[in-house]
Amino acid sequence: MADDGWRELNWRVGRRFGESVRGAHHRPAARSAALMLFLVALLTGACSAQPPANPAVWESPLRQDHGLVGRIWDSRLQRFVTPGELLDGLREARFLLLGEKHDNADHHRLQLAVLESLISARALSGVAFEMIDASRAGKLEGITGREFADAAALKSWLEWDDGWNWDYYSPLLLAALAANLPLAAANINESAVMEIYRGNGPALPENVYDVEAMDKFHADIDESHCGLLPESQFPAMVRVQHSRDLAMARAMSDLAGDSRAALLIAGNYHARHDLGMPNYLLALEPDLRRGQIISLSFVEVRLNETVPVTYLERFGGIADHDYLWFTPAAEDQDYCAELRLVNAWPRDLTRQSQAAAPVARGACVGTRHGRIPENTAFRGKIPSGVITTGVGRD
Repeated sequence: MADDGWRELNWRVGRRFGESVRGAHHRPAARSAALMLFLVALLTGACSAQPPANPAVWESPLRQDHGLVGRIWDSRLQRFVTPGELLDGLREARFLLLGEKHDNADHHRLQLAVLESLISARALSGVAFEMIDASRAGKLEGITGREFADAAALKSWLEWDDGWNWDYYSPLLLAALAANLPLAAANINESAVMEIYRGNGPALPENVYDVEAMDKFHADIDESHCGLLPESQFPAMVRVQHSRDLAMARAMSDLAGDSRAALLIAGNYHARHDLGMPNYLLALEPDLRRGQIISLSFVEVRLNETVPVTYLERFGGIADHDYLWFTPAAEDQDYCAELRLVNAWPRDLTRQSQAAAPVARGACVGTRHGRIPENTAFRGKIPSGVITTGVGRD
């Protein structure tokens, strides 16, 4: 091995074991010892992976002293679990979903902690991002192993959509790239959204949801859009939501390995077992069992709600997430009140051309869990004529 290669090996071994092996490239015995140590580190990495941990200081300012903050609830076992137990559970997945509330910085910090633990455990086959749509999929081809001078260079290469906060997602992307993990675009682009609104979108798998489930989707649309959206737009919005879920499912299926899990970074609604992307994964892969899909949701605590099960939603007898990791809240803002106050969202949009209306990417005005996300580009109100495209509130 060339001296440069041994110097790199020595640096990596020394960094891992906290000792210097400088000069090993001059001594054959030392070379062999260093190499053996490094190989042992590689082989035992999965056993020694450190579990994810809460940040030393929370960034989200609200309800940091809430009794649930920083705790992890296992909805299957119906008890709190340690980060180590969580990591053990996540490593059982074939498909792993990390749900988030898009504007909560702590959710992304915890996602990074989980990602790094899973990378150390060599448990992942690839990472898919809701924040990267099909129009940028070509940028991801051959990106594994490519070097970037800094995060700004990566952002430029990806032609990142500034509607998604780069500071939140760049650490996740950089960690995956440093581990040479394949990346996947997991969303449809704006032109596809408009085609769906025109009734020309691709066919969805049949019999994924029954009539009762569709009624639930319509009710969630109505609630998450403050009761201001015309019912005539409900069916198109559901088709958009399901098309996004299908795109995510296909991306995950393509990333899946024989013994390692594909991981998705997405909003909490997409990560729901009962009404989210997992149902399209099950439709695409008939031999897949729901237990092979694990959903971890990062959840903001609510005032005076201290019982974990009250944060779980359940439709059709299926809990929405396998794990809940509780965090402080980023903000308390009633967006519905703002919309009604400024009268920015006319009740009757049916007279306006849907084809001509601008699209607010992923827009979801929430009541209890949500907000208008950063990626709408419309902070505090939705302008007249905008077609929103999100069902969820996260």
